[in-house]
Amino acid sequence: MTKSRFQGISLDSFLQMIQMDKTSCTLRVESRSGSGVMYIVNGELVDAECEDLSGSDAAFEIVSWRDISFEFENICDDRIRKINMPLMHLLMEGLKKRDDRDAGLIPELPAKPVQPEPVKKTDYTDLPEIPVLGIPAMSVFKESLPQYNETVVSGSVNEGAISFKTLEKKSSSPGLKYSRSLVMGAFAAFAIVAVVIAGILMFGGKSDEHKYLKIFDQVAKTPDFPEKINIIQKYLDDNKESEYFQKASEWLVQIKKEKAEKEFRSLDQQIKNLPIDKKFVSDAQKILSAYTRANPESTYNNEVAEKINKLPDIYEAAVFEKASVSVKDDIEAQAVALSAYLAEFPGSKNYEAAKTMYMDVEQKLFDNLVSMSGQCVEKNDFSPCVTKIESYRRIFGKDSRKYDVENLLANMAGGRDLIALRKNAAALGDDLEAKRDLYNEYLRNNRHDTDSRRQARMDSDEIERLIADRKDWESSRSYATNNSYPIKERARRLESFIARNPKSTYVPDAKNLLASMGSFRSSSESPSASISDTQASRKLLTDEQPSVVRSTSSSVDFAREWSVIEKASGNRFRNNGNGTFTDTMTGKIWCIVDSRKDAGRCLNYRDAQEYVKGLAIGGYGDWRMPTASELFAVYKNSPALPDTGSSWYWTSDALWRGVNEIVRIVRPGIEHEITNETVAVSDCGYVRAVRN
Repeated sequence: MTKSRFQGISLDSFLQMIQMDKTSCTLRVESRSGSGVMYIVNGELVDAECEDLSGSDAAFEIVSWRDISFEFENICDDRIRKINMPLMHLLMEGLKKRDDRDAGLIPELPAKPVQPEPVKKTDYTDLPEIPVLGIPAMSVFKESLPQYNETVVSGSVNEGAISFKTLEKKSSSPGLKYSRSLVMGAFAAFAIVAVVIAGILMFGGKSDEHKYLKIFDQVAKTPDFPEKINIIQKYLDDNKESEYFQKASEWLVQIKKEKAEKEFRSLDQQIKNLPIDKKFVSDAQKILSAYTRANPESTYNNEVAEKINKLPDIYEAAVFEKASVSVKDDIEAQAVALSAYLAEFPGSKNYEAAKTMYMDVEQKLFDNLVSMSGQCVEKNDFSPCVTKIESYRRIFGKDSRKYDVENLLANMAGGRDLIALRKNAAALGDDLEAKRDLYNEYLRNNRHDTDSRRQARMDSDEIERLIADRKDWESSRSYATNNSYPIKERARRLESFIARNPKSTYVPDAKNLLASMGSFRSSSESPSASISDTQASRKLLTDEQPSVVRSTSSSVDFAREWSVIEKASGNRFRNNGNGTFTDTMTGKIWCIVDSRKDAGRCLNYRDAQEYVKGLAIGGYGDWRMPTASELFAVYKNSPALPDTGSSWYWTSDALWRGVNEIVRIVRPGIEHEITNETVAVSDCGYVRAVRN
């Protein structure tokens, strides 16, 4: 066994040289940070020990030390292999650990106290230093030299010279011998490493050995693989006749192999870092193809080809994984991602799982919409709900839960629009006709039977009542202030107005005007004053002048009104050319216009009856009030009569509820359900006359 001690030589360079020469040895390394052992078999580092560390961790630690010295033993005991990574990777990790320690990222190891070496009593006086190469002088050893065999090499690359002393076990026979055989024995034991390094550094010339060791050191200090390759390739180009040309060529192959391996290990991470989009497959293919072009002799090229073939599957799996992850507080984003996945990968292995997740997300979003809609109603703020519902329809399509979603949207949009409608109507002040037109437009554009539409209907009915109330008051006031009529008749007209419209804002004016007639008070003390208020109200309603609800059909544009009906209902209804039309499904004849268009006001039930009796449209005098079934037939069976703005129609279906008479009504519009809705006879509505 030969032992050699080194100091001031780069451990990483030494390890790489051992690897190239495929040497088996044991290195015992010491530094101020500690001591450790590295076991090398055929040039490969198989194990390392350092304090309580072993394997790769111990190797990383030893490589990271500075100011080391190490002892070389040219044998290595059988060891269980604990290190499997390439030497270059191990060196890079160790040097990185050193850099991290220098930067303060990991703590500095405490310095190991230096133990002084025991002083040997053996006398080595006058033992000369023998130059490594050439050996110009031979030392003569004294007879009493101890039985010892050791080669000590000291120096560094920068010192330019190394010397060593060689002792060999001697026989006990006396006599002096030249040390030539001892020196040559040491050379043979350490010819692979020590002699080459010592000789090159001794002379520092431009020999092959010096050039080779120089590039070895350069490569060891260069972290960049392309630069390593360039250094070795330049050496090969410039030294084709060198005895180290073959070793350098093998070294270049090894470096290229390590480069290819390192780049191959990074491929998956590069692909993982790509955005998951339409360009994923092409971008990943570019990365893999670039690797193959840069490393044509790589043993991993078959695996790279397999990766290229699997890219579509990798992309599909990545898109599914991305879509299947629920985004916090943004399930709409997940719904969009799942929808895109289902559209892009029909029939894929994850398709059914994605479809199930998509349906679950859809249900969750719909439940959220229902809950949110209730909150919007409570807050009377519908715009956020409209936005969410429209977003839901964009994601899942208009056919998803079509009926339920459309109803939600109609209610929320109707509520939002009703708030705006009331705001705009309030801005119109006392212009009742303009308000009526505004509400009629809203009712035409909002056909769904929603709470907001019903409220708008009620608002519209109130506006119609106010318009009729105002017209009635203007007519009654005009009559009562006309001195050409008897004062008694004028007073009766005022009394009739008060009885018909007990809640009218004009009642105080009517009473004041009635009181101003003064002299009529005495004449009012007639037997009729003793009848009950209810009877008096009914009598006044019955005795009201027919002119108040007379038809104004002579001023109605029947052609324009018919165009509205024809456009909505197609060929079901036939224009008779005389202000009437025939329903071809039932054979009944109807007025083209209703009382709203004809009389210009809403009517209570008694007025509606009087209005129908006085109709002469088309030359007919047998007009009547329709039944509920007749109105349902033309308004609820498609193609149906259009809704032209009248809130509801009187029918002939009157009945008594206790002491109160009520009447069944029908609301126009095919979207309204058939109901048994009833109102009091004093309510204000409209009528569309029919005849057999």
